[in-house]
Amino acid sequence: MSQLLSHALVSLSIVATVSAGISAMRWIDAGGDAAAAQSNTARVAIDGQEVLRLRAADEQLALRDPPQQDVLQRVRRVLTDTGIGEDRLASLASRSDAAVPGETGQRERTYTLALDRMNTSLLGQWLATWMDTEPLWRVSSIELAEATRGRGDAVFPFRVTLELSARYADLGTP
Repeated sequence: MSQLLSHALVSLSIVATVSAGISAMRWIDAGGDAAAAQSNTARVAIDGQEVLRLRAADEQLALRDPPQQDVLQRVRRVLTDTGIGEDRLASLASRSDAAVPGETGQRERTYTLALDRMNTSLLGQWLATWMDTEPLWRVSSIELAEATRGRGDAVFPFRVTLELSARYADLGTP
């Protein structure tokens, strides 16, 4: 019987040793997994900060040159959405398309927009809506001029001329 007891004790020792070894390996793996998880968490935090930085960046870039008809539709939509009315749109003209100095592969398209029979309140409404809905477009200048006879009155005394600019990637000609 002592031989049977010996074998049982040896078997039990082997099982206990193997079990302890497996537990130790799991513990080591868990430690490695925890270190990997910490590393991943740190990387996600860094990536998240980069996303926030990029979202807050002032520069925005379209992938293509904005066609004039598209810009005209956008201007009309904002006039309609604000309740100002498309009848105040006097003109929209392409003013320039040039390379952006110091920015390789970027161009900037600028349009001149004229709105008749405007006042400062309507201009503010238009600008707020434009900036909210058209983040690629910047208003680079605003000029208020007294409206010419027949185009203005005491309530709507101004012709507003705005320069709208958008940067886009210069992908070359296809």
